[in-house]
Amino acid sequence: MFLNSLIKKSKILLRKLRKNISKRSFLGYTSAFVTIRKYLDKTNPVPVITNVKSIITMSEDLNEYVRSSMKKYFDILPVSRYSNNENGILAQ
Repeated sequence: MFLNSLIKKSKILLRKLRKNISKRSFLGYTSAFVTIRKYLDKTNPVPVITNVKSIITMSEDLNEYVRSSMKKYFDILPVSRYSNNENGILAQ
């Protein structure tokens, strides 16, 4: 049930991205991008045409499969960063 809800939200997000022509950036947990990747792998084997200009993951390890999938679908190579509120970005 929970996974179905995430997949539905991924579908809605992608529909909104396709309709909106303004430039976008993604900043989120790697696990969120895993869900988007699973949805795209299942339903859309071709690149997604959007105005996404950057993808930054945080707090979780960005594995090579998710990195290459984001490159495949959005033509953007994601950057993984680690930071906290006290010190800002610690690693990239």
